[in-house]
Amino acid sequence: TRRSKAPPPKPLPRFVVLEPGDVLLRLLSRYLGGAQVVPVKSFEQAVEELRRSPAQALIINDPAVERGEPSLSRRATNLPYGTPAIVCWVPGEDEAATQLGVVRYLLKPTSRDALYSALTELGSGIRTVLLVDDDPEALQLFGRMLASAGQSYRVLRASSGQRALNLLRMRKPDVMLLDLVMPGMDGYTVLQEKRLDPAIQAIPVIAISAVDPVRESVITNSLTLVRGGGLTMRDLLACLSAWSDGATPERGASGQERPGNRAG
Repeated sequence: TRRSKAPPPKPLPRFVVLEPGDVLLRLLSRYLGGAQVVPVKSFEQAVEELRRSPAQALIINDPAVERGEPSLSRRATNLPYGTPAIVCWVPGEDEAATQLGVVRYLLKPTSRDALYSALTELGSGIRTVLLVDDDPEALQLFGRMLASAGQSYRVLRASSGQRALNLLRMRKPDVMLLDLVMPGMDGYTVLQEKRLDPAIQAIPVIAISAVDPVRESVITNSLTLVRGGGLTMRDLLACLSAWSDGATPERGASGQERPGNRAG
């Protein structure tokens, strides 16, 4: 008959994430530890998941946003329970590989299965592998991975960018596994020099780095909020308040404010 003194249960925030890969899923799981993140692969799955259980928002990672093409935001105007949709484009390892001109971008720590998968995609003609990393332990680790693959790989090792270029020119390996962050000549410079040399420019490269491409300062130039039935003035003020708490104008070298990224 007495009122309970126990604090009322506080449900975890819940977000449904629709994206082709797992970039946002990885980011939100890492940085929103107090939230439940549910991944889906299609808009229909997203709607079904929202009908099953309400969520704070549907977050859509849509590459069409970056290309200026019609995005999934057009379909997100009538979601169950009036759920808002946040539409953006956050690139991942595949986009980083395309930008660098390499066949794959593997994020350290790299699993043996991920390494095998990347090599298998290159075909059956891979016999000689050049490992490039300034960390001796990393060279040993990847060497053991290749030795246990059962493919009889011939492994070459280089602990510097200049040594990597020398081995590329002298030994012509079938593939190079390249660390991007090294003292002196880093992996980015190796790729640049390699592209300028017709004798080695066709050798495929798999980049292996601890630099997460989604940690770059700019990951999307557009952020769209869509909600069926529209936004009330209170909703608009809450959005503006949340944005002002997390965003500050950038300043150039002269101290002048630079315009921020576009938000729609």
